[in-house]
Amino acid sequence: MSALMQNSIPVTYVQVESIYGHDAFLVETDKVGQLLRAFLLSPTIARRFADRGKGGTP
Repeated sequence: MSALMQNSIPVTYVQVESIYGHDAFLVETDKVGQLLRAFLLSPTIARRFADRGKGGTP
């Protein structure tokens, strides 16, 4: 993540608190789903996906 930031590439980091450890994303589907939904609906990401359909860069 730090390498991306050093190269001015926007990144997002979220830590999901869970008793399931590194398998939390398989079990905590409500938590992870909410985070993914919020990320994908954010104006910046929504714009990037819209631009892709118009031949823009990914």
